[in-house]
Amino acid sequence: MSEEIRQDLLARMAAARDAMESCFNSFDATDAVQVGVTDKWSVRDLCAHMIGWQEEFLKQADSLAGPGAKPIQYNVDGFNEESVHARARQPWEQVRDAWKITIGNIAHHVESAPAGALVMGQLYRGFLEGIAITHMYEHLGQVSSWMHKLGMEPTE
Repeated sequence: MSEEIRQDLLARMAAARDAMESCFNSFDATDAVQVGVTDKWSVRDLCAHMIGWQEEFLKQADSLAGPGAKPIQYNVDGFNEESVHARARQPWEQVRDAWKITIGNIAHHVESAPAGALVMGQLYRGFLEGIAITHMYEHLGQVSSWMHKLGMEPTE
């Protein structure tokens, strides 16, 4: 059962990653830093925000997978602001490439995660699915809408 769960998670993560990567690859350095994907963020900012949460998952994953794991409370707005600020001066290509690496690191973590984390680790799976699947699709919708407004299509 845990192998089925692992493969399902990896497949859903890969689908979300591939769709987002296709959109990200459509942006050049100028378009990627233009605010509009949200009221305050550019595509680069949104990507930096996702990296922040992905890195946080990797930092917390082992403690969330174990017995007696406790939920972590976040100041979400503050965390988001810090994540965006941390990469605000980085070129788009560097931020995009960091996102690819970080999401790849999450996949590697899932590949080696203990079976118990996948079957019984509700905090682990909840954070993982939230960050690497649900969160990605939420932002994919925003990026896709922004691309439509700009007259862009995802690259293959």
